[in-house]
Amino acid sequence: MTYFPKGEVQKAALIDDGIVYFGSRDYNIYALDATTGTGNWNMKEPGGWVIATPTVYKENVYFGTSDGHAFYAMNKKSGKLLWKTPLAMRAYGAATVDNDIIYFGTFDGKLLGLDYASGKVKWEFQTDKSKQNYHTIYDETGHFKKGFQLYGPNYLATEKKIHALGSILSTPVIKEKVVYFGSSDGNYYAVKLN
Repeated sequence: MTYFPKGEVQKAALIDDGIVYFGSRDYNIYALDATTGTGNWNMKEPGGWVIATPTVYKENVYFGTSDGHAFYAMNKKSGKLLWKTPLAMRAYGAATVDNDIIYFGTFDGKLLGLDYASGKVKWEFQTDKSKQNYHTIYDETGHFKKGFQLYGPNYLATEKKIHALGSILSTPVIKEKVVYFGSSDGNYYAVKLN
């Protein structure tokens, strides 16, 4: 908690059925009663911050994490973990839903579509910069290359390398089977969904 000792809240909250859902830089996601502020539940993500605004769909709450490199589905009322899908990189933007698929972007330049019930990857789009530069960070198995250090002494150069992948920090929008989103490669994408 060196950089954010108070557990600052970076993104918007979501209100659904009288409950406020939000993530924090204290490694937690919270569900509070919107009227009283009383905590219904919270979950500590051991690997990193919960920055993304949560998304609610079919009685579940969905969100990505920062350095935990994971995407979660939890029951919105009880906070019970339904599934956790590992990611190759951080997810900062909120997810959007279309036809039972949860879509969200990641810092490795990929827009993923996960099945809402299982967390299995059903759809994937990779930015041109990610296709071009993925090998500079990841090996052929999709893991960090040997020697790549996320938060080493040269972390600014590392972040520059990550954003050269065409990171997707924005929240995708879907209209008439086309998904729209921005990328750190300087482009705005419109991609047809199958």
